[in-house]
Amino acid sequence: MPESVTDRCTKAHEYIFLFSKSKKYYFNHAAMLEPATYDNRKKLTRAPSKKYLKGGTGLAVQGLSKGGSNRWNEQNGVFVRNRRSVWNVPTRAFKGAHFATFPPDLIKPCIAAGCPENGVVLDCFMGAGTTALVACDLGRNYVGIELNEEYVKIAEQRLADTFKKV
Repeated sequence: MPESVTDRCTKAHEYIFLFSKSKKYYFNHAAMLEPATYDNRKKLTRAPSKKYLKGGTGLAVQGLSKGGSNRWNEQNGVFVRNRRSVWNVPTRAFKGAHFATFPPDLIKPCIAAGCPENGVVLDCFMGAGTTALVACDLGRNYVGIELNEEYVKIAEQRLADTFKKV
């Protein structure tokens, strides 16, 4: 949600940090791809590099350059691209008492990319439990930390309501 300030520009963004405790970490790049609009202005594939055709320069022939490469990536019939550093995610109303719940669509790609199925998601500021709900929905385990007892009750109720439906 944008700030409600009148003495400066309104901050209308949040930072997302994906942390790992290991140099070798899990990251599912495909889970972070976003839809791309193909406008027919460019060819779907890049032409092969003339520099590497038939080893004309005396360098080793590179298979990818020799045969060209895809300019556009496709996933399930939809063109996709690397996710950009600014995401537009519509907010969603939450009837509970917590004022700053993130929409699940903001959390889903982070969990899908950063945690394997049956892995564990750590949410150090659990709030109303949106991350826990998304983690469960995506087949991940979670550990949530929250100091505010009222928010803990809200999160527990949300999780209980969700698991009753399952």
